[in-house]
Amino acid sequence: MSIQQNDGGGAKTNRRVFVFILLVAVLAAVGGVVVVWRGGTAAPPLVPLPASEAVAEWVGAQKFSPNETNRRGQTLMHLAAEQGRIDVMEWLASHGADVSAKDDYGYTPMHEAAHQGRMDAMAWLKSRGADINARVGGGQTPMLSATWDGHLEAMKWLKSQGADVNTRDNGGQTPMYLSASRGRVEIMKWLVSEGANINVRDNAGRTLMSAAAWGGHIEVMAWLQAQGVDIDAKSTDGETPLFSAAWGGHVEVMEWLRDQGADIHAKGYDGRTAMFAAARVGRVNALTWLKEQGLDVGVTDNAGQTLMFAAAAAFRDRIETMEWLAEQGADVDARDNDGMTPLVLTEHEDAKAWLRSHGAQDDAATAARLFEKWADQEAKGLRVNEQDEYGRTLVHVAATSGRIDALKWLKEQGVDIDAADKYGFTPMLVAANWGQVASMTWLKDHGADVHAANVAGDTVMHQAASSGMVYVMEWVKDQGVDVNVRNKQGQTPVFTAVEGNFHAQSLAWLLKNGANIHARDNDARTPLFHAAMRRQVEAMQWLKDHGADVNVVDKNGRTPLESTLDEAVKKWLRANGARDTRTGIGRLFE
Repeated sequence: MSIQQNDGGGAKTNRRVFVFILLVAVLAAVGGVVVVWRGGTAAPPLVPLPASEAVAEWVGAQKFSPNETNRRGQTLMHLAAEQGRIDVMEWLASHGADVSAKDDYGYTPMHEAAHQGRMDAMAWLKSRGADINARVGGGQTPMLSATWDGHLEAMKWLKSQGADVNTRDNGGQTPMYLSASRGRVEIMKWLVSEGANINVRDNAGRTLMSAAAWGGHIEVMAWLQAQGVDIDAKSTDGETPLFSAAWGGHVEVMEWLRDQGADIHAKGYDGRTAMFAAARVGRVNALTWLKEQGLDVGVTDNAGQTLMFAAAAAFRDRIETMEWLAEQGADVDARDNDGMTPLVLTEHEDAKAWLRSHGAQDDAATAARLFEKWADQEAKGLRVNEQDEYGRTLVHVAATSGRIDALKWLKEQGVDIDAADKYGFTPMLVAANWGQVASMTWLKDHGADVHAANVAGDTVMHQAASSGMVYVMEWVKDQGVDVNVRNKQGQTPVFTAVEGNFHAQSLAWLLKNGANIHARDNDARTPLFHAAMRRQVEAMQWLKDHGADVNVVDKNGRTPLESTLDEAVKKWLRANGARDTRTGIGRLFE
C-alpha cells in the first residue's frame, strides 16, 4: 500500500509513518538512538505535525535511502517488522526498501517479526518474497527466533508455510532444544506432534534432558523421562544432565535426578565430576550439595588438576568458591601433571591476589622453577621446540618469568620466539599478562610481533588492561598499539578492564589516553553493560560517573536492567535512572 496525501485516511497513515521517521531522526540527532543515515535519495514530502514544523522541515531536508542502516546494520524494515507496523513496511517497500535485508548478524525482517511473534508482519513479508527459512551467521532461522520467546502461534504459522520443526543452528540446537532449556513443555508437546525429534542432541552431544537440567526445569525433565529420554545420557565429553544442573546451580534439579536414580558420581571422559562443573562457574550451593552426597572435594581430573584450578579460572564468584574450597582443606598450591599451579594458570588478577594471600607461591618463581625443570630435561634430550598439551614452549615459560638469559639461549637454539600456543597466546602476550616488560622489550627487539592477538583477538593492550598494569599499557602504547583496538567480539581494552576484577587505574589511564568508554561490541553492548552482567557495581559507578549510559540498548533491544538477574545490580541501576520498560528503538512503535 503506497501512502498518499490526497485524502483523510492517507494523511492519517502518513502521519503515523512520519512519527516513526521523525522520532528516529530526532533521537539520532541527539544521540538517543544508534541510527546513522549516510545519504541516498531525497525523502518524500512529509505531513508536519502541530508544533513540530521546524523539526519536520529538518527531516524533510535530509537525504536518505530506505535501505540505510544503523550501527547494527538494521534497516527501517527490520524495525518496522519487529513491531508489526505493516503501514510503515508498506510505505518503506513503496520507496524501495528491501524486505530481505540482512543486518550485520544476518538477521532479516522475517527474523525480527518471528522473534516478536508478529504473524501479520511475517505473512506480509512472505507475500513480498521474504524467505521463511533464512539463516543468520549462527544458523538461526525464523522458526528458532519464534521459539526463543515461546511464540507458539507464530511457530504454527511458520510450520504451515513449510518451515522445518527440526531446523538446527550452528550449535546443533533445534526448536525442541531451545524449548527444553526455557521450560516450555507445551511447545515441546506440539513440536513432537509435528514430527520433532525428542532424542535430538546438540553438537556437543547434549540431550534435551541436559538442556532442561541446565535451565532448571523439572517439569520438562519429568515429561522427557516419561517419553523415554535417559536421565544419565552422556554428551560427547561424557557429561550427564547432572553436570548441566550443577553448571546452572540448580540443587533442586540435582535432587530430582538423584531421586530418579541418576549417577551423582558420574565422571566425564576427562575424569571430572559434576563438582568441576559447579566450581568452574562458582556454584557454591551445588558444590555444598554434592559434597553432602559424598563426592570428594579433593578429586583430580585426568590432567591432575583439582577443583581449585577450576575455581581460580571461573568467570563468576571465584573468590567465594576458592574460600569454600580452602575451608574444605583444598591445597591452594596444588600442581597438575605438568607442574602447573592454579596461580600460574589463572588469568584473573583477583584470583591471583587471593591465592598469594593464602600461601600460593609467586607465579614468576613457579614459572622459573618450571623452566629449570624443563631445561634439565633438555639436557637429557628434550627437544627445545617441544610443546606441552596447551601448545606452550619453553619460550612462553621464560617470558612469563622474565628470564632474558633463557630467552637468549632459546633463540640461539632456533626456537621460534613468536610461536603461539593452542589458544593463540604468543610469548609476547603471556609476558604482557604477567607484567614482564623486560621480556616484552627483548622479544620486540628480536622480531616478535607486538600487535599479536590470541584466538579471541585479545592483544597485549587487552591483556595489560585486564590485569590493571598501567606500566605495561604505557609500554604497549609507546609501541603503537591502539588503546581502542578491538578483539573478535568487538571489545576494546576498556571492556577487559571491567571484567573479572575491576581496575579503576586501567580505566582512568585508558580514558586519559583517548579510549572510548561508550564503545559497543558486536552485540552492541557497552562496557557498562558488561559490568552489569558481571555484577561489577564499582565498575558501573565509575563508568556512570564518566558519562556512561545506564539505559544503553543491545542488539536484542535489551538494556542492562533487562539482562541482569542480580538484585543488587538491578537496585543500583534503578537508583541511577535505569528504566524497567523496553527502551530504545523498539519504543518508537509503542
